[in-house]
Amino acid sequence: MFLRLSVLLSLSLAAYAQTPPAFEVATIKRAAPDAQGPFVRPSPGRLSITNMTLLQMIRFAYGEGLAYNLEITGGPSWIDKDRYDLEGKTAGQDSLTVRRLMLKTLLSDRFGLKVHTDSKEVNVYAMTVVRSDGKLGPKVQPWDGTCGGLDGPLRNGNLIPRCGAFFRPPGM
Repeated sequence: MFLRLSVLLSLSLAAYAQTPPAFEVATIKRAAPDAQGPFVRPSPGRLSITNMTLLQMIRFAYGEGLAYNLEITGGPSWIDKDRYDLEGKTAGQDSLTVRRLMLKTLLSDRFGLKVHTDSKEVNVYAMTVVRSDGKLGPKVQPWDGTCGGLDGPLRNGNLIPRCGAFFRPPGM
């Protein structure tokens, strides 16, 4: 399954049936030209994003599974050029999943982001165990299911569990 995300940026905002989660305080500013990154740094009560394009932030906010199954279409020419720093503070110890929802709200409020999701079927490769004993190679280490002190692991349906935006559990 491949998820297509169409992006529309406009000044009008869609009405919400209920109030979506939002950061208590948030700032978005242009990243310094010499900034390192991009980085996503979730910590208790905050979400810091450094040197990311709007396209990368959309991918982080809306990505599921390993986030590589998103086809994002539309948007202005600068969506993948201009880089931003974002600092969002939450009122409590919200999970990374909730902070991603807060990021969706912020992108809608500050950039007028509107999205439409669509699915399409595509051919994919399937990884299978070939060895008759069912074991993996000698360099593949078992994962204990934790995320090294981070929130998680995140699970969406039958997708592979993952830990945050760019953390890859050992052995995966």
